[in-house]
Amino acid sequence: MALLAFISGGFRWGSDECALKYSKVLCHREVVTRNFLLAKGHYRADFLIRHLVMPGHLECCTEPFWSG
Repeated sequence: MALLAFISGGFRWGSDECALKYSKVLCHREVVTRNFLLAKGHYRADFLIRHLVMPGHLECCTEPFWSG
């Protein structure tokens, strides 16, 4: 019997400035990236990473997310 394992999580903000302004979260991108890497090492599972496209935030949040 095969067990399918994957982890789903997401980035809301591609910009730490927007994360702080709208969600009151410090270092959002760094923390979320670190958490994904820790989970990958621990669970050795496949990942489905989502990015929530926020209205009015294509240039500041979505483009940096896709460009790395």
